[in-house]
Amino acid sequence: MMDFGFDQSRSDLLRAAGQGMVERTCENRGERSWSEGQFRQVIVACATFDQYPAARFRPDEVDLGRLNRHTNDLQRRSDETGLEFGRTFLVDIGQKKLLYGRTYEGGETGVRGTRLKQPGRAHLQRLVASVHVHPRQHLMEGRVNPFSSTDFKSLVTREEQIFDLLSMGDHTLMTLKTSVTPRNPPTAMVKELTDGIVQEFTISHGGNFFWRGIRGAIRANKEICLALGLMFILEKLENH
Repeated sequence: MMDFGFDQSRSDLLRAAGQGMVERTCENRGERSWSEGQFRQVIVACATFDQYPAARFRPDEVDLGRLNRHTNDLQRRSDETGLEFGRTFLVDIGQKKLLYGRTYEGGETGVRGTRLKQPGRAHLQRLVASVHVHPRQHLMEGRVNPFSSTDFKSLVTREEQIFDLLSMGDHTLMTLKTSVTPRNPPTAMVKELTDGIVQEFTISHGGNFFWRGIRGAIRANKEICLALGLMFILEKLENH
């Protein structure tokens, strides 16, 4: 684990009070495999108590279940247009629910969306996740695009956000924060770390950088997650 050189103490009273609750929620989720319902419970608990999932109880796999409908829907839109699409997820801590937000249309190589909350309930809502898809055509052309340095920087530097989902062809990738993920790390330091690892697994051609195959791309994502205290989960995308 990299030493980021800043105080990660949990002096905030809400975090201190909620840490035990979140740990018990994670511990009760079963044997290293979380169902969709269990995953939702963990995310709602984390958002409520301003925590991240307990690292010592992290799962080996997560069944996203109905959440895959969102990646399926965005992938369909991408297949029809050749563009990237994204969507946000929110937790309403008053209703104790995981909700989905607006859908955003991007370009061929990126998508950006505003992090809007529902009018009148903004003070009770936390923007806990984003999901986006890469055009399937990129894979067909040999362009492998897992999580980028920008994706990691956005996830780690946004304190409310807990996880990120990405649809890449027939697979869903997820990065999930844990209790050892640094809070509010310097943006420049995160960029330097992620860019350094990415460069190890890419080659330069014609002024552009390309991954050293799918294995190299996935390995780079795993290395970045390890350095930042994140979980990395890769699963087959099912058509629900």
